[in-house]
Amino acid sequence: MFNLYSRKNNANKVLIFAILLMIIIIFPAAAEAEISSKNTADSDKMTIAFVPRSLENPIFLDAFEHSQKKAVDLGVNLEWLGSFSFDSEEQIKIIDSLIERKVDGMIIS
Repeated sequence: MFNLYSRKNNANKVLIFAILLMIIIIFPAAAEAEISSKNTADSDKMTIAFVPRSLENPIFLDAFEHSQKKAVDLGVNLEWLGSFSFDSEEQIKIIDSLIERKVDGMIIS
């Protein structure tokens, strides 16, 4: 059962907060520089992929919603890819496919 006050959940919240803070601080400058240098059609937008450890963690729903809004504001394509339960082999396959696609950046948890 999900216990909002457990130490593990608090640690997860801190980790998610740190990741989102990095996204909010680092990517606006990078996205603006990239967008202004390209200054072309939608297909040339920067693509960032977020690969969470597991989509079953409810904190990722909130993170997904807010990061999608920020991505739209910045003109960045943000993709969320992951399995619903933690599966390291599946996560590796997802990361390999993103490398093959040559996305502009990845955030992995």
